[in-house]
Amino acid sequence: MPNLRSIAFALIVLCLGVAVACRSANSSSADSSDKSTLAPRTENLTADQFEQQLQQPNALLLDVRTPDEYAQGHLRGATLVDIEATDFDQKIATLDRSKTIMVYCATGGRSSDAVERLQKAGFGKIQNLTQGYDDWTAKGKATEK
Repeated sequence: MPNLRSIAFALIVLCLGVAVACRSANSSSADSSDKSTLAPRTENLTADQFEQQLQQPNALLLDVRTPDEYAQGHLRGATLVDIEATDFDQKIATLDRSKTIMVYCATGGRSSDAVERLQKAGFGKIQNLTQGYDDWTAKGKATEK
């Protein structure tokens, strides 16, 4: 006949096993739901793809170059938000997170940095012009001053 110590030990081991199993199940469900609902969606697009996506009604076009670069020419309808400015993060914080953010710079480097900062700020859908404004103009696509 088992003694009281053996029964108590078996109950403790059983409780610990159940607790570990429950914790493991909860953490894998939380991980999978976080990935599906919170992960931002970013697309790197060519000039042709970017031009096509500009037609979507829910798009917000951001030029992250400097004011001087913007003044020399920019995509129609673009809003200047200079990534090198000290208030960049404050400015993007005021943007509508329900919109698709379409971002570009001169060659793709600064816009890639902007994508990371937009993701950290909670934007869910971001599209990046990978070769930038220089490639856009080289392909003869529409710009304005």
